[in-house]
Amino acid sequence: MCVSDILARARAGRTKTRNVTAKCCRAWPLSDFDKIDQALMGGPTMTVLTQEQKDAFWRDGCLVVPDAVSPDLLGALRAEIAGWVEASRAHSMPFGTPTVDGRPRFDMGSEHSPERPALRRINNPSDISDAYLQAMRDSRMTDMVADLIGPDVKFHHCKINLKLTGAKTEVLYHQDFAYTRIPTMMSSPRSCSSTTLTRPMAR
Repeated sequence: MCVSDILARARAGRTKTRNVTAKCCRAWPLSDFDKIDQALMGGPTMTVLTQEQKDAFWRDGCLVVPDAVSPDLLGALRAEIAGWVEASRAHSMPFGTPTVDGRPRFDMGSEHSPERPALRRINNPSDISDAYLQAMRDSRMTDMVADLIGPDVKFHHCKINLKLTGAKTEVLYHQDFAYTRIPTMMSSPRSCSSTTLTRPMAR
C-alpha cells in the first residue's frame, strides 16, 4: 500500500493514521505522514482511553488497562504459544528462521528438555503469526498506544517472554528505552512499550 492509496482511503474516511505505519511498515519521508495527517484532520477523532487514563500515564509512567485484545484474539495468541512450546520439545538449541537482525526466532533456557520444555522467548512473533500480526496492527492495544503518543505510530519490534512452569526463566528489572533506538530525524520523538499478558500474572 503506497502513500497515495493511504491518502485516498483517508479522504474517504476508511482509515486512521494510527494504523498506517504498522500496516505498511515502510520508511516514508515525514512529509508523507504530514499529508496523511492533514487528510484526516477534518474527520472525527476516535479515542479508546479516557482523559483520566491518559493523565495517569503521563503522571505515573505506566498504565494498566483490561481487555487490550478481544477474547477471540486472546485465545488465538494462547494457542500459538501452546503450539510453539510443543514444537520446542524437538529441539535442544535455539531454532527457527532468524529475525531480520539475526537472532534465533525461538530461544530456550539451559534447563530445556523434551519432557519439560523451557521455551523462554519468541522474537518478533508478528513475523510468523497472523494472530500476533493482528494484535500489533489492529487491536485495542494499538489504539491505546496511538492515544498516548500518536497518531502516527510506528512499530519497532515485539517479543514474547515466557515463564513456563518449572522453567528458570528470569527477566531482571530493566528499562526498555535503551533497547529501542528512535531515529534522530524525527521531530519530538516519543516511544511507548506495550505489554499484553496472555495469562493472569502471579504476584
